[in-house]
Amino acid sequence: MNYLLRDNYVRKYHTGKNRLMHRIIWEESNGPVPDGFELHHINGDEQDNRLENLQMLSPSDHQRLHKGWIRDGEGNWLKPCPICKQYKNIDTEYYRRKRGPLALTYGGIGECRTCNKIQSRKYQAENIELIKAKRKAYYQDNKEKLRKKMAQYYYKNKDSISTNSKLRYYGKDREMILAKNREYRRKNRDKINAQARDKRAITKKQQENMESVL
Repeated sequence: MNYLLRDNYVRKYHTGKNRLMHRIIWEESNGPVPDGFELHHINGDEQDNRLENLQMLSPSDHQRLHKGWIRDGEGNWLKPCPICKQYKNIDTEYYRRKRGPLALTYGGIGECRTCNKIQSRKYQAENIELIKAKRKAYYQDNKEKLRKKMAQYYYKNKDSISTNSKLRYYGKDREMILAKNREYRRKNRDKINAQARDKRAITKKQQENMESVL
């Protein structure tokens, strides 16, 4: 005897217990459904239990299909943005977590990166004082932790930080700046050499005074 559940799935008394009809039909042709997999109705009709309408999926893929996600020709998942309504690649067009430019104050609602930035800027313009207060409070509550984290990052990446600082300093005008420096040294060579001799003499005198004291 078959009967319909409130969730629109058909059940049947089979092998001594009540079971879902679509699982019975699948197992008769393909064997038991492995652990960690579920059966999906391709056309969305939970009462259409034809074998060709059933598909075995992982729970995450099953959930994505029911949320309206689709796959492109290359097998990538495309998720509809709740704001712009466009289907976009989940790996490249969405943040993996609710972060974005203002994660501390604006977490987002699962929108794409473009919409997240627009909403973040809008939120920032409307709540600038609130944002400043929250950031200040967060820093005060986590001051030592943040300082320690920044120090660890610096000592771990100080070589690359130094290189990036030089690149930011020179930028697009690197050749022009270097040319000006060379021209300045050429015109003021005697002055530069005299300053260097004076500096060496002072250093030598300081060393001699230290030795006399010792």
